Amino acid sequence: SDVCSSDLRSSRIHERQVDALLVIHAKLEQALFYLQRAASAGKFAGESDQELLQRMGRDLAAASDAFSQNKLLIGPELTRKLDEFFNETFSAGMDLNWAEHPMTPNGETRAGFFDKARETAFKKLPSILEAIRIEARAVIHS
Repeated sequence: SDVCSSDLRSSRIHERQVDALLVIHAKLEQALFYLQRAASAGKFAGESDQELLQRMGRDLAAASDAFSQNKLLIGPELTRKLDEFFNETFSAGMDLNWAEHPMTPNGETRAGFFDKARETAFKKLPSILEAIRIEARAVIHS
């Protein structure tokens, strides 16, 4: 019966890992979507960067919350990648805020913040998210 209870426990742990990863991944995808919308040159009518960044922040906070509640269930490699995603997303959001801040000088300084945010949103983050996806898939299907 010891084997049985240990199998049951590892089955429950795996179930919790899967649930957590599904929530975290979905929220990260949404956060990236909103960041990319905010960082992109073209906007939909009535779409404000501040609103997009707020939505990004909400999804990022939800992912972070799910992550912190389940951190002990998530392996070190995936934890490292998730931390990297959070840090880079936060950093890109800050760059966008600086790019739009009235005190930021027009020209190269402002453009530099936009370029850095775009680089992160369209190049860095999608590859980090892909690495998270691959790692999460391995956990889910193990």
